[in-house]
Amino acid sequence: QPSLREWLANWMKEDGCALTADHILITNGAKQGIDLICRLLLDEGDAIVVTAPTYFTAIPIFRNYGAEFIEVGQDGAGLDVAALEAALDTRAAADKAPPKFIYNIPEFHNPTGATMPTARREALIALAEARGIPIVEDSPYRRVRFDGPDAPLLKALDRSGSVFHLGTFSKLVAPGLRIGWVAAEPGVVARVVQLKS
Repeated sequence: QPSLREWLANWMKEDGCALTADHILITNGAKQGIDLICRLLLDEGDAIVVTAPTYFTAIPIFRNYGAEFIEVGQDGAGLDVAALEAALDTRAAADKAPPKFIYNIPEFHNPTGATMPTARREALIALAEARGIPIVEDSPYRRVRFDGPDAPLLKALDRSGSVFHLGTFSKLVAPGLRIGWVAAEPGVVARVVQLKS
């Protein structure tokens, strides 16, 4: 539905994202979005970064693609970017390939509940861009906020087109609705469309 894609692009513009309908791919829930990104980016044995702990229903999807997990700890402000940088340095020193992406839930993280403040998000974006590693921003809970200001989406801070934003209406409208979306660069969306079934 082009009109739905246009509506979502405009909705995300309210969060500071410079998007058009061509940046949006509709999926059967956010988990199909995770699966499609894995299909696009991963080969058997590739490494990915996940928080410790991470969203438990994403783990089988990652395992299905034979991913190696680089687990990075968290604190009250979410993913520990300094620990991530150290892990990437250790991996590079061991002459191992960098991870194919960083998977993170920056808002009301499942299962920890942590929300990354703006400075931590900016540090994560800067590190990922410097290392050339895409970020998969899983954001099902952003609109489920009772008080306090929103921090910017990672996609809104993205200047290199390296953030894949995952959204869903499952937590906002109804779990059975199964309407999700991926926001990414139009060229990437066009490639993912070819993988969608």
